[in-house]
Amino acid sequence: VFSNLIELREGREAGHSMRVADLARRMAQRLAMSQAEIQEVMLAGLLHDVGKIGLPDASMAKPESQMNAEELAQLKKHPARGEAALMALDPLRGVAALLRSHHERFDGRGYPDGRSGLMIPLGARILAAANDFDALQLGRVSARRHTAAEARAFIQKGAGKRYDPNVVAAFLDLVGTPEAAPPREIAL
Repeated sequence: VFSNLIELREGREAGHSMRVADLARRMAQRLAMSQAEIQEVMLAGLLHDVGKIGLPDASMAKPESQMNAEELAQLKKHPARGEAALMALDPLRGVAALLRSHHERFDGRGYPDGRSGLMIPLGARILAAANDFDALQLGRVSARRHTAAEARAFIQKGAGKRYDPNVVAAFLDLVGTPEAAPPREIAL
């Protein structure tokens, strides 16, 4: 039900949650996680934006780089809201924890808790890369849509900063390395 609600909300970007879930599942397999952990990562991919359901449509239509301070502050609450929405469901408590941490950064500059490195659950570190890869191509991060090659280069460049280097290696094993042309700069 939650996954279907998210898909309805995504409108022109429908399919984002499915693509994130599929890539995250394959990355979790590549990183030799247990079947139960792989299932949690896949479910978290499907549900990672559930906390955005209450956000205004006008805000959701903008890429993050064009949101004002108030819109950005509301957006940054969605991981905790997503966790709260799922915590009442015992079988989804592990998924809820991944939702809370999927915007944390390996260097500690993420949100909502400022966790860093291995303090971020592996499933959330996987979701971060899978989500950003698709979001960059949809134009959710900056004002323009990026090519798959540019999105791959962004993820690769973020290894050790935004992303866990081991997760980036698994990601690149699955989607390939970027072409030789450097991407346009996007703030890390």
